[in-house]
Amino acid sequence: MTWTYGGAPGTTSAATRRDAVRLLVGDTDTTDQQVTDEEIAFALSQGSDDVYVAGAVICRALSGKYARLVDSSVESVSSSYSQRAAQYAELAVRLTKDSKRLGSVGLGVPEAGGMSISDMAAVETDTDRVPGAFRIEEFTNPPRFSNPLDEY
Repeated sequence: MTWTYGGAPGTTSAATRRDAVRLLVGDTDTTDQQVTDEEIAFALSQGSDDVYVAGAVICRALSGKYARLVDSSVESVSSSYSQRAAQYAELAVRLTKDSKRLGSVGLGVPEAGGMSISDMAAVETDTDRVPGAFRIEEFTNPPRFSNPLDEY
């Protein structure tokens, strides 16, 4: 079981995704290691390499880890594991929202593929293709065709 942090968060390689997850969950201190590289790799595989989803998975695991421990106080020294559990659970919710907003590669540019004129002409001439459910001027009144049932 290993723990590494290269300080180069990103989304281009396994190492940079691991660093990104560590950064998002706050596990960058070598003297206070929270999760292993293998656990992060598992979380990334569960989230299809989305660093925000993986961070949320890790935070839920850490929340569960600290939820098992009890708060204690001896004289002037106390440990509040319930606060840690609650904070990791809250961070998991926030990272889940970030994943929905930012996605696996951060803010992206929407794109649509296969929208050339030749692609559309090929689709229209394909005799084996199932016809679409919608038609041009489908909702005009009166309809273009004489018997509406003829189209079905």
